[in-house]
Amino acid sequence: MSNTFPILLSFTGFVPFILRIAVGLYFIYFFGHKTIKGYDAKETLPKKIKKNSFFILGLIVGIFITVGCYTRIASLLGIAIVGFSLFTKKGTPFFETKTNHIFLFAIFLSLFISGAGYLAFDLPF
Repeated sequence: MSNTFPILLSFTGFVPFILRIAVGLYFIYFFGHKTIKGYDAKETLPKKIKKNSFFILGLIVGIFITVGCYTRIASLLGIAIVGFSLFTKKGTPFFETKTNHIFLFAIFLSLFISGAGYLAFDLPF
């Protein structure tokens, strides 16, 4: 069966690229804001890391997804973060509704299956 728009098949690498950049910048914005907002100069370093470890992990995942480095591993961590926040209500302003969880889960799952797309540092496996 022929495709209605066969020229669009040449753009298949751009779809993961667009998804990767969008969800990566979303994670960087939210988790970076939460990490900086939760900063207190009077606390000791181990206490800061323990308090903000969830947000620091989310920030690292956002950076790796945006840059395209270890995309499949970062997308698995993104799925874990979304699942953790779904069941524990940690990071409620970010995931206000269950619809956000479903969309982010679908985006991370598609990045895990399809890979990083164009302009990434991942090797094609």
